[in-house]
Amino acid sequence: MKASKFLKFGCVGVLLLVIAGVVFFILLIKGFGEIQSEAEAAADRYFQALVAKDWDKTDDMYGPEFFQNTPKKEWHKMRDRLEKKFGKYQSRQSQGFRFRKYYGTGGGYLTAVITYRVQYENGIATEVITLRRKIGETQLKLIGHHINSNMLLKPDE
Repeated sequence: MKASKFLKFGCVGVLLLVIAGVVFFILLIKGFGEIQSEAEAAADRYFQALVAKDWDKTDDMYGPEFFQNTPKKEWHKMRDRLEKKFGKYQSRQSQGFRFRKYYGTGGGYLTAVITYRVQYENGIATEVITLRRKIGETQLKLIGHHINSNMLLKPDE
């Protein structure tokens, strides 16, 4: 009789563990979708500001980490050179998305990375946008924008 009680408890325990795993997975997927939507909306606002040449708006979207590696004036010069080489922006298509949450002694961060295939007037570029926000804050900031294209090999005009 004791063995059958153990088996019943063991089956119930396993069942509860499976249910907890399914609930955790559903919450994880739900969180992933929300984070992806949030990151894509921020990237949409960024590209819209680029197309409109609203440089004040794009500058407000960068996090302080972005300008640690490339000073703001230097980035503005590079942006102008890229625009001359690439021509006008035409469209983009998402090629991939990933995110990660980091926790440490200084708090936590959420980092989202979106890869785009971007069509410009003079060709195609692969652009990787990296966005970050502190856990508990609401606004993602752009901390990285990597561009790869054969158009970069064109001599400056």
